Amino acid sequence: MPTRSELHDVRALRDRSARAASGRVVVEGVKGVAELCRSGWEVVRIYAVPERFADVPSTHADVISPCSHRDMDRMSALRTAPGVLAVATLPVYAPTGRLDAAACPLILGLDGISDPGNVGTLIRTALWFGCAEVWADARGADPWSAKSIQAAMGATFHLPVREVDLASSVRASSLPCWVLDAGGSDVADHPWKPGIVCVGSESHGPSPALLAAASGVLGIPGSGQAESLNAAVAGGIVLAHAARAFRRG
Repeated sequence: MPTRSELHDVRALRDRSARAASGRVVVEGVKGVAELCRSGWEVVRIYAVPERFADVPSTHADVISPCSHRDMDRMSALRTAPGVLAVATLPVYAPTGRLDAAACPLILGLDGISDPGNVGTLIRTALWFGCAEVWADARGADPWSAKSIQAAMGATFHLPVREVDLASSVRASSLPCWVLDAGGSDVADHPWKPGIVCVGSESHGPSPALLAAASGVLGIPGSGQAESLNAAVAGGIVLAHAARAFRRG
């Protein structure tokens, strides 16, 4: 059973600054923990209520601890505790290599997206289309929060996700960068090449600093009356166009 100190340490990881300081995150749910165990991440400890023991991969039996429902409720950051919870160490990724090794040789930039559900969905979408990396601007939702990780459905563990100052990172990179915004050039006609493509908040649009650092602006033409597209939907559309272009060569 988890000790009082363990309960305190896991609960502390709900806080973004505590996650950053410790280099550890909490992963909740059967699906998330299973994907975590399939990845190369270091799993520090897995807690499971008795009826969920069989759902934990046997490869990590040495780090499983039994847990009461009461303690699981105390540790969980979700409204309904899932019965399985893991503490993992954030990996330190090597500097970006050649993007053309990826199926879709792009870095997906998340520019101040505040909804953790959108952040997680965009990470999942980037993995689906074979992007090289995800750069999440530190002004937005934490990609390591429980809600972001849950929305990513395990994708977080299978491609590099970096929390950065996005505009500064774009300026420091030698890669071309395109920002998605209303009124930009049609993504369907864009001559794609390896680089960075950034999706901003649907409420505020791309930040001025990022626009100033970008090589160009891309748009998704629409014929309806909606004010804007959901950020995750917009990211999926632009990556679908890019991935098709790269497959065609």
